[in-house]
Amino acid sequence: YDISLNKQFKTSYSDEELKQISKTVSTYDSSGDAKKTILFKDYTTSLYNLERYNASVGNYAEAIRLGTVEIVIREKVFGKEDPTYIESLGSLVDNYAIIGNYDEAIRLGTEVANIRKKLFGPESPYYVNSLENLVSYNREIKNFNEVARLQQEVTKIKKIIYGVDHIEYALSLANLAVGYSDVKNHKEAIRIGKEAIGLLKRIVDTDNPGYVTSIITLAYEYFEIGNYIEAIRLETEATKILKNIKGAEYSYAMSLSRLARYYTFFGNYNEALQLGTEAIGILKRIVGTDHLDYAESLSNLARLYSKLG
Repeated sequence: YDISLNKQFKTSYSDEELKQISKTVSTYDSSGDAKKTILFKDYTTSLYNLERYNASVGNYAEAIRLGTVEIVIREKVFGKEDPTYIESLGSLVDNYAIIGNYDEAIRLGTEVANIRKKLFGPESPYYVNSLENLVSYNREIKNFNEVARLQQEVTKIKKIIYGVDHIEYALSLANLAVGYSDVKNHKEAIRIGKEAIGLLKRIVDTDNPGYVTSIITLAYEYFEIGNYIEAIRLETEATKILKNIKGAEYSYAMSLSRLARYYTFFGNYNEALQLGTEAIGILKRIVGTDHLDYAESLSNLARLYSKLG
């Protein structure tokens, strides 16, 4: 009976397959003959099958338990540089991230990154992928200094791999601008954000999500330093683009809300009132009155009315 995964993970298993895998695991648990490498291979494959199955049905606690046992065995028998060890460790990282244990995802994800760097080199797409995962996990726990540091490394590597006129590099620059924004380094966020927008404008259409996100980020940076005119100009561009994108109604409403805020600080209360009212109407219809974004936009509108007397 073949219980191996081959190269492609099966997303579902029959009851008979699960019984066979469980029987295999149980046999090796009690056989006392697991010192043989071939038995370890079969055993860890069975663990991997069960781990992936449990993850696929949302039983992440069991998936993590099985995955932890699996990587301990793989490390001792096959070593950390064995492809199956790296793959299994990566799966364990994913499971920790899914349940929100980002500290553990970062710890194990850093190990994955270091192994890939050693095996494939510091300019490998595999290494970059690991770094980007770490960026995501650190952002979740608001470790923004580490996010900026990691994203800076990602951007440097992508520049080497793809060159400056490639979408991957341009989007990485845009992400770096966000990283600097998060640590309140407005000067660098603006400088890099402008560079990213310039590249994206040449490479993609203006309705590309990366381009729109970049101009929104840059608008916010200008708002933060008190350049309301430039913030309004950029957010207005984003609003016009989002208005014409099918399925972007929520993003359009949020852009209107930001634009209303910028106009408020600029002192143009009538324009702010018009934009804020439109944003509230859309949000009420698509997310409802219990949504946090609706409540926040309503609060901003109330403050605006108080300014108008």
